[in-house]
Amino acid sequence: MALERLGWDRSWAEALRTATRGSKDRDLLPGRVVREHRGAWDVETDRGEQTLKVPGSVRHRGNPIDLPAVGDWVICQLPKGRRGAIVKVLPRRSLFVRRAAGLKARPQAVAANVDVALVLLGLDGDFNMRRLERYLAATCDSGAEPVIVLNKRDLLPEWEERVAQVKERTEVLTVATNALSGELGPLPELLQPGRTFCLLGSSGVGKSTVLNAMMGHEVARTQEVRERDQKGRHTTTHRELFALPGGALIIDTPGMRELQLWEADEGLQTAFEDISRLSADCPFRDCEHRTEPDCAVLNAIAEGQLERERLDSWRTLRGELDQQAWQKELERRRRPR
Repeated sequence: MALERLGWDRSWAEALRTATRGSKDRDLLPGRVVREHRGAWDVETDRGEQTLKVPGSVRHRGNPIDLPAVGDWVICQLPKGRRGAIVKVLPRRSLFVRRAAGLKARPQAVAANVDVALVLLGLDGDFNMRRLERYLAATCDSGAEPVIVLNKRDLLPEWEERVAQVKERTEVLTVATNALSGELGPLPELLQPGRTFCLLGSSGVGKSTVLNAMMGHEVARTQEVRERDQKGRHTTTHRELFALPGGALIIDTPGMRELQLWEADEGLQTAFEDISRLSADCPFRDCEHRTEPDCAVLNAIAEGQLERERLDSWRTLRGELDQQAWQKELERRRRPR
């Protein structure tokens, strides 16, 4: 698979020249991470696909998101007769990050160098505006362009009303699909050669079904959702990058039971642009939109211009980010000096 088919362009070539300037190592070459395992990464290079690791001195120090992620362009060292390694990650154009599971505040990189993030919700029991707002905040903060995909429109006769409901709350492009029957609406028009897309959403929304429809054949296993609660079963167990027949790239990701934000202040402002815009007219710069006098956001709710549920969602996410910042500062102070 030629690197150009994976999205390699002049800008990446220049980044490679900058990163290797002055190096006399002739065993270095670029590649793109197409698959991630525990402690190892599958990298596509001009010498074929390589399963590589990161040196222990790099893996056990610094920020976890500095490690390779699916979609990353990396510099590999492939000495003859010896196992190679990933020695450097080229500067990213975008990075989707979430807070990793666990008590400690740690980031987890989900996908890198994504141009367009397809945020999927199912038009069945999975549909949840609060979850959508959470995904949009994380996506907007990643640097990728979000597109909302409301899948399984065959299960909801009034699906057009649901699309209109979403469009009332956000200006993000929203499309409805029935991936099971191959009805992807305008999505194929977005899949331009060389661009990288990413499928995001909870289990059971149909990410793998959408991927299979885009590929034109089955590359990802699918399962039906549980009837009792419409929850999905995990069928995708790892992140993987695929080359679509038309030349676009797409990253499939496992379903997320819970998406916790990670340092998504700018994404929160973008995802809640209506609240951000109203906040500019609040008399206090640090207005929390609770009981402050002449609060522009509260006035908008009283006048029916903004839903209280949307403000409640903003407060939840804002509080989550503030709690995370406090926890990170506490952990920093506890570290031995």
